[in-house]
Amino acid sequence: MNVNYEWVGFILSGICAVAWLVQLYYQVIHLSRTSFFRTENTSNDTPPVSVIICAKNELKNLRAFLPSIV
Repeated sequence: MNVNYEWVGFILSGICAVAWLVQLYYQVIHLSRTSFFRTENTSNDTPPVSVIICAKNELKNLRAFLPSIV
């Protein structure tokens, strides 16, 4: 059986090119929206922030430094 294997490489290259174009489309169209997204900040107040402090057996240090963190 004589099979022409030249077309196999051509077909695989085409599949890779199509996959690359799909990824490029996704990157450019969908992910670029987040790059240029801007929110309007109408308030001059800073938003509230949560601070998490991990401490184990640090009562003395927490009493000393917690007021400056708050």
